[in-house]
Amino acid sequence: MISLKLVESIASTRPEADHSVEQVLMTSESMRQQGVYLREMIEPGVAVASLGDDDHMTILLNAIMPVHVTVFENDDRIIHNLKSQAAQRGFEQYDVIKHDLRLQVPQEYEERYDICLSNPPYSSKNEAFGIKTWIARSVKLLRAGGKGLVVIPLQEELPWSLHNMILVQDYLGELGCAITRIDKDVHAYDGANDVGLMSSNIWYQRVQAPNQDAFIGDVEDVNTLYR
Repeated sequence: MISLKLVESIASTRPEADHSVEQVLMTSESMRQQGVYLREMIEPGVAVASLGDDDHMTILLNAIMPVHVTVFENDDRIIHNLKSQAAQRGFEQYDVIKHDLRLQVPQEYEERYDICLSNPPYSSKNEAFGIKTWIARSVKLLRAGGKGLVVIPLQEELPWSLHNMILVQDYLGELGCAITRIDKDVHAYDGANDVGLMSSNIWYQRVQAPNQDAFIGDVEDVNTLYR
């Protein structure tokens, strides 16, 4: 069991969500439950990448199991707080790389990770472009056989989320990935635009060589990721 007190001590330090880039923060109970799922799916000692981390799930992950975490984050508030939390908790295998995810990940980090975590823009009006961009970055980071997690809504009452899921399935196939597990409607949020919004864990595995032409390159207009 993961202590809710531990989770709340992490959640209470998070910077306020920046809604201009579709940040919404998980409730403490959802963070605790997500920690349970991560501990079930991730082996001790592996290399874990995270594409951003406004929720601070990587702090919780490193607090509950020995893994080497690298966070790619562009928000200076979040970078400062993640580093501060890691230092206060004495983490020795925790790195934060300042990187804007609208740009491709630096080549030196490609295929270095066993797991890649992402909670992308939910892309309700742009044909899942933000989600697909995060997936493209994730697959570049993963070793062959590595597993990715994308946290997105998948709710019957939100037709755009079902449409996006079709697009996500197709795009994962282009990148040589297969969906291996779905944990449905497991995360609630504070301050979401859609009342009652829940998100789901979509786990996928890199099982064959990706179609290199399918990767999304640098995104010039950052607003296209969030609309």
